[in-house]
Amino acid sequence: MASKNNRRTQMTKLLLKTSLIDLMHNKSINQITIKELCENADLNRSTFYLHYADQYALLEEIEEEIIFKTHEHLTNINSETNVNTILYVTSFLDYIKANRDIFYTLLCRQDNISFQTMFLNIAMDRIKGIISINCPTEYYNYVFDYVMHGSICIITEWIKSDFDLPSQKLAHLMFRLSDHSLSSFDS
Repeated sequence: MASKNNRRTQMTKLLLKTSLIDLMHNKSINQITIKELCENADLNRSTFYLHYADQYALLEEIEEEIIFKTHEHLTNINSETNVNTILYVTSFLDYIKANRDIFYTLLCRQDNISFQTMFLNIAMDRIKGIISINCPTEYYNYVFDYVMHGSICIITEWIKSDFDLPSQKLAHLMFRLSDHSLSSFDS
């Protein structure tokens, strides 16, 4: 078995991951063959099987890696921005834009619901601690879920429209929409 830490292994895995993400732009994971994946990466099938059992194992590793990096990034934003929510969301949007290919594939494709759920959960977990929602306690979880799901839909549309708005403008739009939704609770 190949050493996990040598450069050749890292480069091979990177080529395979890039190849899978590239193919998933147009096909669902269950339509992608190992042969096609390896041809796209210019690698032999035997090389693929040194590292992964199948394309699903490769996708799982990609998802776990991006979830870990997203969690890490959100944690870093939290310590850097002094919990300014607009800066926090803007920095998060910049991170998504910097990783556009992988987020397009994993967030915008309807056949990848498991990643979308994991991503939403991690975002909700990190943001719940910094966002303040002024509504009756009995409605808090409902309102928070509404705001978060709406925000994820906005982010997905932003990705699909090739980031047609600057991240800061989108962050302000998200906050304006959320504020408008919550204004019904104001006395």
